[in-house]
Amino acid sequence: MALWLSENDVYEVLKDSIYELVVRLDEAHRDHQSWDSHPRIRHDTPSGRYQYMGAVVPSEGAMGLKTYVGTRRSGYQGVVVLFDLDSGELLSVMACDILGRWRTGAASAVAAMHLAKRDAVVFGLIGSGRQAMTQLAAVRTVCEIRETKVFSRDVGRLESFCQAAEERFHMAVSPVRSSQLAVAGADIVTTVTSAKEVVLRGSFLDHPCHINAVGANARGQQELDPEVFRIADLVAVDDLEQARVECGDVIAAVEHGAIGWDDVVTLRAAISHESPIQVRSGITVFESQGIAAWDVIAANFVYMRCRERGLGVHLPWSFDPGSLEEPAQAERRG
Repeated sequence: MALWLSENDVYEVLKDSIYELVVRLDEAHRDHQSWDSHPRIRHDTPSGRYQYMGAVVPSEGAMGLKTYVGTRRSGYQGVVVLFDLDSGELLSVMACDILGRWRTGAASAVAAMHLAKRDAVVFGLIGSGRQAMTQLAAVRTVCEIRETKVFSRDVGRLESFCQAAEERFHMAVSPVRSSQLAVAGADIVTTVTSAKEVVLRGSFLDHPCHINAVGANARGQQELDPEVFRIADLVAVDDLEQARVECGDVIAAVEHGAIGWDDVVTLRAAISHESPIQVRSGITVFESQGIAAWDVIAANFVYMRCRERGLGVHLPWSFDPGSLEEPAQAERRG
């Protein structure tokens, strides 16, 4: 019987299992079975935006759809609808706000695990909003981060974030006065902002560094300037088709002639070494737009853990192939 899984159910599973989700995503990226992940479709509405994206992931034995809305009045809300790949049985309908934050953080950790230098210890974070904490939490599971420097335009939120992160992770998390100071000396940098103007410039990068760019996922939005891409040894995205439509950073870099689309690879290709890195600057970039395959993988992970723990509410739904017959066919058979 299908399960309804609330935000609380999802959080109960993921709060102590982020490394396991990172491993799950890493294995999926390296699996030889391809996934079929449909790029996000967006619809503008009078009150905001409606979006959906779906994927089939054979290695998970699952498929599903993520559908969500963002409005000025009610904010963000949505669900992932998860199905069994073989039987087509509905497995779960789950709230996807917390799920989305953790799967995005886990994807950044996968990129850092493969593209950052092995002895990375300093983390620079630009942005202190709703996804910042999961970015730090996930990257810490794959790197021995000893110091974190954070910049945010909202000073009050910045100070609150640093205090909460220090208490949670028992490490130095320091506010800094500019994005350039957050980048200075950092081995890994994550940009996770809603900025429509550049927050990380190539001129900041005078040392080897891996960058996870998470925020700019629409044409016209931009966190990284074109110079970052011109000097980078590797530029990876989660999905090339989706990036061509909504990766504001790369779109701007291509339009400025800093790189061409032929210079951009998928994270899967980078991880599998289909695209070897030519080391010059020691700078690598992962542009994370968020793809449906990640949602299916994360949702399946949460669903199985919730079943083991007895979490969730059973939905009044059962799969009966006989119920799919046309009424006339059923009458004749009777």
